[in-house]
Order: sequence, then C-alpha cells, then structure tokens
Amino acid sequence: MLTTTQRVIFGGALLLAAAAADAQPTQVLPPIGGGIRAINAQPIGEFKNYVQDGWGIGGDFRWFPAQQEIFSLRADAGFLIYGQQSTYECFGTGCRITVKITTSNNIFSGLVGPELQAPSGPIRPYVNAMAGWTVFWTQSSADGQNSNDNAFTTVNYRDNLFTSAVGGGVRIPIGHRLKLDFNARRNFNGRARYLTRDSFGDGTSTTPVVRESEVNMWTYAVGVSLGH
Repeated sequence: MLTTTQRVIFGGALLLAAAAADAQPTQVLPPIGGGIRAINAQPIGEFKNYVQDGWGIGGDFRWFPAQQEIFSLRADAGFLIYGQQSTYECFGTGCRITVKITTSNNIFSGLVGPELQAPSGPIRPYVNAMAGWTVFWTQSSADGQNSNDNAFTTVNYRDNLFTSAVGGGVRIPIGHRLKLDFNARRNFNGRARYLTRDSFGDGTSTTPVVRESEVNMWTYAVGVSLGH
C-alpha cells in the first residue's frame, strides 16, 4: 500500500508529466507533398496519324507556402516511350557475331506551375496549370544477342520545344498521409520534328524519315501521393 507521502509524490509527478506534455509544441508537418505514377499517353490530331499510345512513368513535388493546404507550387517530370523496334545484324565471316539493335522513341517533359486542391475529405479533387520544356528524341543501342549491356548508343534525332498543360484529378486517402492519385492532363506541345517506330523502315535504312506535325496529347495516370 502507498503511504500518504508516496501518494502525494506520485500524484505530483503525474501532474508535472501532464503539464510538460501539454507544453510541448504541436508537431507541424512539412509543407510538402509528392508522388509517383504510371502514365498512358494518347496522341490526338495530326500526331495520332503517326504514332500509337505511349507508356511511361512520372513524378511530382509540391510545396505549400504560408502553412496552408489548398494552394501549392508543383514541379512535374515524366518519361514516355511511344515506339520501339529491335533488329538483329550479323558481323564477321559466317555471321560469327549477332548484334541486337534497339531503337526507341522517347519523350521527356519537365513542367512547373500552380495547383489548387481540396485539403480534406474522402475524395480530394485538384486542378493545375503548368509550363516548361519537352524533349522528343530517338536513340539506338547495340548489344549482344543474349545481353542487355547497351554497349553502343547513339541519338538519331532530337527536338526541344516549349510546352504547356492543364490537368486535374482526385486523391483518395488510404493511410497516414498516403493517397491514391488519379489524373488526366491535356498537353499543348505545339509542332515538333521527330522519328517514329517505322522511320527506319524494316531496319535496313540508314536515313530515317523525319515527321513534322502537331504533337499534342492527353495523358492519363494512376499512382500514389505522399504528404499534403
């Protein structure tokens, strides 16, 4: 049994502990968010005449100024492949060495701009508008028939252009600060010169056919988001 003195000491210790805990500042979460996603790109207009859907990955980083969770500045990057072709070439007498040549048609975009989002709720819609640079390039790599070392790589063609985009989506909380992210975006890329999957014909042509057209597209993405 506790004596009266022990009870007073024990009770005083509890009061002091409670007071110390109450005096601790409330933890403030960093004013940032970010995510990673899988992307499907669907060409529209002229671009659709020359290429099929593209697939890739992307990521974003968001910074919320002034300790609020509605307005943020977003930085966004994405990588897509919209065409790929592999051929095999023989080297040496009697075709002693077989080389696999892979040509891929790629797009990389880097964009920045404002975003508005619903800060709470089971479904949190958001919209954004961004601008930046997009690079279209085609590269070919050579490696052994049974390896993927990409021993030799060359860029066959490249074009850089200013681009803008508007988009939106929803984030659905599934855990502590973790959300599913679904979004769609209209990309205004303007005109570009680029290669396609059949620019080298059956793989024997050394002079590619360069296309020029509008290269606008819709992108659809699903991924996860962490933070605000």
